[in-house]
Amino acid sequence: MVKLDASQLRYLTRDHFRALTAVEMGMRNHELVPRALVYSISGINNGSSINSVLLYLCDKKLLTFERGKRYDGYRLTYSGYDFLALNVLRARGERLSVSISRFYFSSNILFYF
Repeated sequence: MVKLDASQLRYLTRDHFRALTAVEMGMRNHELVPRALVYSISGINNGSSINSVLLYLCDKKLLTFERGKRYDGYRLTYSGYDFLALNVLRARGERLSVSISRFYFSSNILFYF
């Protein structure tokens, strides 16, 4: 079972979610998404900014950096998928509540993490 630290959701900026979405889109065609592809899909302007964003996401364990046989790249973790889903619910205006007992409530739907 994966522990979800939803308190980190408030500290993620728009660029963090753009990078997470870019890695998710890149994983449709690639097992490991190269940094250049994340840069081109996300549309983040500064090259050094994308490096700091990817490093922050790896530190928070929303992405993993892996070295493959052919090339190195990033992979989205289960926590990363959860944060993307929580961001979509937040953007829709759904009421979110996360309690200490690791239950997640949203629109009369109960998820257990």
